[in-house]
Amino acid sequence: MNAGVGAASALKGCYAGWTKVSAALLLAVRAAAEAEGVSEDLIAEWSVSQRDLATRSEQSASSNAAKAWRFVGEMHEIADLFASNGLPNGFALAAAEVYDRMAPLKDGPSADLADVIDVLRGQSDAS
Repeated sequence: MNAGVGAASALKGCYAGWTKVSAALLLAVRAAAEAEGVSEDLIAEWSVSQRDLATRSEQSASSNAAKAWRFVGEMHEIADLFASNGLPNGFALAAAEVYDRMAPLKDGPSADLADVIDVLRGQSDAS
């Protein structure tokens, strides 16, 4: 990198700001759709307009469930990065809450999207 001190941390925060924050949003959207009874309709729409999102949401759940608790602090760091640059930090703070709610899945058996939705909505024995 040709940038100064702190640039690597800023790059890491920006990268995770997209990858991990967008994954948390996607999981929250799936949980909201389930709560409202429109999951099948959402998946049908995505199959036309956003073909990768259904698969991406399932992968986000299975790949992050057991380690999501580790992301909470990082989301707060990203929120600080945004705020220190005059940007809204609520995206990262909301992602921190999503990942915090997934903490009961830590070290458990392999979780899937349904398990993640249950803990996000507070409807799991794990929570």
